[in-house]
Amino acid sequence: MVKKVIVNYIKKFIFNNNKNILKKVTENKNKGVAIMNKEGLYNALDIAQYVINYSIQKGKPVSNLKLQKLLYYIQAAFIVEQSMPCFKEDIINWRHGPVIKEVYDEYKDYINGDITEIQNGYYILDLDRENLKFISKFQKFNPEKISEKDKELINRVIDGYLNIDAWELVRRTHNEKPWKEDSIRNGIITVDSIKNYFEENKHRIFGGY
Repeated sequence: MVKKVIVNYIKKFIFNNNKNILKKVTENKNKGVAIMNKEGLYNALDIAQYVINYSIQKGKPVSNLKLQKLLYYIQAAFIVEQSMPCFKEDIINWRHGPVIKEVYDEYKDYINGDITEIQNGYYILDLDRENLKFISKFQKFNPEKISEKDKELINRVIDGYLNIDAWELVRRTHNEKPWKEDSIRNGIITVDSIKNYFEENKHRIFGGY
């Protein structure tokens, strides 16, 4: 009986939350407000594994530090080119530049070393609805989930930075407004701040100065 009550509560919360979001979107459309979809197309770990595998195939494996910066520029590319984030996870303002914590945690055991193994999946926490608890579940990486058009955009970013080392990317991000003007360490670098800066500095997304 308790389980049923909890499940019904969760369903009601999700329904009401979605209804409120839909209401706001409708109101904004009626006002003629342009809306950017900020939910993200993919999971950051899927994009990270694609970046790692592509870099290995190019003969230029990446470290966790460089991976974080590539993901940051990939996010900027999607926001500017497609008016939608590539992934839904937040980008955090850390000491050494922008970081996606979920991805950092997945590869932190590499420390400063390059990630040289082809990636084929990762573990996630999944809700066991029967027992109302979270369990560890292996999520197989399927590159086919990423559209060919999106792969082309991701590849452009990676290719632009293949020969630039991780610490140079740290210096670059430190000189860009989304990181530099956020004085709160561990704060979120917002989609809007990325959009506003890189729309005026699009060349930097693909390795230009």
